[in-house]
Amino acid sequence: MNPNLISEFLKPLLFIGILFFVVVVLYGYFENEEYDEDDTVTITFRCNDVLAARDNYPSFVVNECVKLRNHET
Repeated sequence: MNPNLISEFLKPLLFIGILFFVVVVLYGYFENEEYDEDDTVTITFRCNDVLAARDNYPSFVVNECVKLRNHET
């Protein structure tokens, strides 16, 4: 069998394989982005304000500030 004939046969297969690999990698990257938790919210409270007006904040926020204050001392 002629080596040139084999190489001419493998060139398109190599191109298709590389193209498939690039498409799979890009698909994986972009699909991974969709799984971010877009429905979450982070709110920051100053513990000085929370502890000064405990009735104005939910109990879990007050408890976390108390834990932070106890941990600092």
